[in-house]
Amino acid sequence: WWRSLDPEHHFAAPKQGTLLTAMVRGGDVSMMPWDTDLELALYSTGANPVLGWCDDVLDLQDRRSCVLRQLQEQLQMPIKRGPDQFFSQWLYETHLTFAKYRVNVDMVFDVNFESYVPL
Repeated sequence: WWRSLDPEHHFAAPKQGTLLTAMVRGGDVSMMPWDTDLELALYSTGANPVLGWCDDVLDLQDRRSCVLRQLQEQLQMPIKRGPDQFFSQWLYETHLTFAKYRVNVDMVFDVNFESYVPL
């Protein structure tokens, strides 16, 4: 889905999560029992369209809800707001920028939407 929006500028990078934990720490034993998801960061070398959704909504909580609704419509999967919202809240309140957003997709994927990444 992410790459299909802009194959030239969008890329995904796995972050430390189940897959990496299983390969690096779990090895032959298995995955860590508390780490049951796959964590991805979705980057763009241009503007991140998801972070631009609902930019007419000024209240941060309302904007997060608006983006969640649009993600659910696009992916047709259950999506919940992810943990660790402090940094994105600080960025928004201090610099009025919506540059980072974390969600959980289908209780399997922790997905981080990140702002522009220069290469």
